Amino acid sequence: MSPDRIRLPFAEQIAFLRDKLNLPTERWTDIERAAHDRAFVVAGAMQADLLDDLRDAVDKAVAGESTLADFRRDFRQIIERRGWTGFTGDDRATQGPQGGRGMAWRTRTIYQTNIASSYAAGRWRQLNDPALLAERPYWRYVHSDFVANPRPQHKAWGDSRLTLRHDHPFWKTYFPPNGFGCKCTVRAVRAPGQGDDTAPPAGWDTRDTHGRPPGVDKGWDYAPGASLICVDALAARGPRYCADTQMLDGLLAKLPRKSPIIGAQMVDAWPPQIFEIMALRFADIVRIQTATRRPQGRHHFVGAMKPGWVTRAQAAGAKIVSAELIVRDRDIGHTLRPEKAMAGKMVDPQWYGRLPMHLRTPGAVLLRITPKQEMLLVYDSGVDKQKIVALLDYAGSGLNVVRTAGRLIETDSLRAQVNRGEMLVLEGSL
Repeated sequence: MSPDRIRLPFAEQIAFLRDKLNLPTERWTDIERAAHDRAFVVAGAMQADLLDDLRDAVDKAVAGESTLADFRRDFRQIIERRGWTGFTGDDRATQGPQGGRGMAWRTRTIYQTNIASSYAAGRWRQLNDPALLAERPYWRYVHSDFVANPRPQHKAWGDSRLTLRHDHPFWKTYFPPNGFGCKCTVRAVRAPGQGDDTAPPAGWDTRDTHGRPPGVDKGWDYAPGASLICVDALAARGPRYCADTQMLDGLLAKLPRKSPIIGAQMVDAWPPQIFEIMALRFADIVRIQTATRRPQGRHHFVGAMKPGWVTRAQAAGAKIVSAELIVRDRDIGHTLRPEKAMAGKMVDPQWYGRLPMHLRTPGAVLLRITPKQEMLLVYDSGVDKQKIVALLDYAGSGLNVVRTAGRLIETDSLRAQVNRGEMLVLEGSL
């Protein structure tokens, strides 16, 4: 079997890739482990049209419609058409238009990683079919003979015919592939055979100083596709909700480390489904806080400034440490407190519960620098206007806190402040 055509594609494998969402990333570590179950990424690809084209090329590869040579040709055409340069592996500046070893390594990595991980995810779904589990409840680790330089641990697991029950926790970490270029697989069997190793290898549940389990490359210590099988109460929201929330958590863990403009660009390019997930999660938080009125001292990500807001605000002298917009527990209670409702100034709780969606579409965005930095997002609700106030670099914390939201009556006053130069219009109009 040619190493360029690792395995014949099948329906579950193709469906796994088809259901992914395109996400821009700055580095390959921006998305890790199970977040890959729902995110299609090519490290460094930040533009939506570039990602779309790369996705099409990968789709062809996973469907068995292109070899590695075909993919390399498609890849070169795409990056030339989209003007993508300077990515890891791009050695065209020194090696000519076709690139050299760097380009060869990068294209092989993208090609093989997507084929191998989608194959594994499809196999995970097949192997967890209840009818198959009833007949073949054990899984056997199978090492591939098509690897030129096999990893010692992988070969040892295959040579010993390591066979464990399908629900052994070993598989949640070691279900292959277990690294870049790994072609190991898992086979369902009725029971361990004579001479099969029926205990996981010593130290399998330990980690080195870098957090890696033995025999597994960084970021590969998960079972591709496992998060898509949603078995908890959240499954009522759809078969992908668990995987989507894991992906979102992975994205949010990386965002604070990004510069404001990079973070804003990444969030701005997220597909609409991500913001729907955020809105569902935030609506739950609002309901809980409204019912209990007991702040837990937590803050919740609800969105990010758009790139244009960041650049124009910084040009006006605003200090912006991060593009993130957060809401604290106590701010939810402040926004929806009974006194505001009695005064007729409280924002509609259902509207507020979808705050992550609204933050993407304000009618106007205003900036005030003194006496405190704040962004005012204004919305036309039909009868009057809604407002959201975000305090920038709140108390020197680097956090942008969505402090208040409510009904806005004084539109003329805002126009007057803009005319006097006290506020700057970053986007839209009043």
